[in-house]
Amino acid sequence: MHIRLGAAITVTVQYLQRRGDMYYFYMRVPQHLVHHYGKDSIRKSLRTTDYTTAVREVEKYAQRQQAEFNALTDGKKLTPVEITAAARALAETYDLEHFIDQVIMPAREGFAKGDDDLYDVASPSEYLAPYQVEAWKILSNPQSFRLTDALHLYLKTHQRGIEQGFAQKVARDWNALVGLVGDIEFQDLGRTHGRQIIDHLIAEGKKTTTVRRTLNALSAVVKSAIRELEIQRTHPFESLRIPGEGKDAKKVVVPDAAKLKEIVEALRSDTSSATALMTLMQIELGTRIGEISGLSIHDVFLDHDTPHVYFRENPWRSLKTADSERQVPVVGIALDALKAAVALPRTGQGLFDQYARPRGNDAASAAVNKRIEKWGVTSHSFRHAMKDRLREVGCPSDIRDAIQGHANGNIAEKYGKGHTLKTMYEWLSKIAVRI
Repeated sequence: MHIRLGAAITVTVQYLQRRGDMYYFYMRVPQHLVHHYGKDSIRKSLRTTDYTTAVREVEKYAQRQQAEFNALTDGKKLTPVEITAAARALAETYDLEHFIDQVIMPAREGFAKGDDDLYDVASPSEYLAPYQVEAWKILSNPQSFRLTDALHLYLKTHQRGIEQGFAQKVARDWNALVGLVGDIEFQDLGRTHGRQIIDHLIAEGKKTTTVRRTLNALSAVVKSAIRELEIQRTHPFESLRIPGEGKDAKKVVVPDAAKLKEIVEALRSDTSSATALMTLMQIELGTRIGEISGLSIHDVFLDHDTPHVYFRENPWRSLKTADSERQVPVVGIALDALKAAVALPRTGQGLFDQYARPRGNDAASAAVNKRIEKWGVTSHSFRHAMKDRLREVGCPSDIRDAIQGHANGNIAEKYGKGHTLKTMYEWLSKIAVRI
């Protein structure tokens, strides 16, 4: 289904249809399973006329239906997440009585093949597929709340839950936990499971900073479930320690003025390369690379008395924090790079078209880091360098924070219009790389 967001932006939402005001889930049945379903497509009403709700619901339906397709395909070993999704899809089509009559009993009889003794002693796991066993559990205990339910609840109640990039990252971390410990009852989740995921990530070679970020993401889902369900229990992941935390961290190389000048001189003539232009802009803006790669052409103000860019959310990129939304003057080599970027060919609204998409910031970071690796720095090094450069010329900390989008500890700075573009321009001009 195509959703038009504006004069030039259209978003395609897979598996979503609309009839009148009502939204529907629609998915084609794989050819080899048409005989099983007796039809070539699945269509279900999402029971909503609200687009945002429909997008959230259709994603859930699609995951469950695809998992059921996978479960019915011979030779595929399912993950715990897929088993649960398939089980939920199956359970939605039966009540307990009909499930027993139409699924369990025929499977049990087919397994026993007339052997009464085998019929009596056979366990469900012998004659039912794993997803069918889980469907039975769901129907037998409809109040059950499992780990996969906790993830759905978190995304449903989180203000960024409908953002594709955010939802994918949270789901990736949470599903890693489910894949390790199984889709257990939420109440059974304990500290031993937290230690399991820590040990697993370290064994995979993950840095302790990455392990901590993952643990924080998992903790947010757990905390949400405890709060929303009003469960009286302690947080199972609270204050978990990570062995050797911080000891494996690499020291950030912060480029000095001479190295910055060297990088600028090497890249300034490459005006057709998005990677070079993003790097030059980052050097003089001190931003996160994702903030630059995610700019819209409408976020650029070259004709203003103080040329600047406006970092704000757009359809393909969110911001890290509320303080990240800001207007920042563009000076020196960054201004030249911005003008060159505006002149680049594009088919969409992104300043850097190829990165104007979900997870585009990851691709931009990888591209920039590869381009500058010979200098022994990363894109984030420029952010550290900017803080040092502003500090060295005596720039007040609140103005530094305003430029770089850091949360300011002084509550007084939260009120009023904040620092003007002119004020920030004066400080940024003092540290501009001179060529």
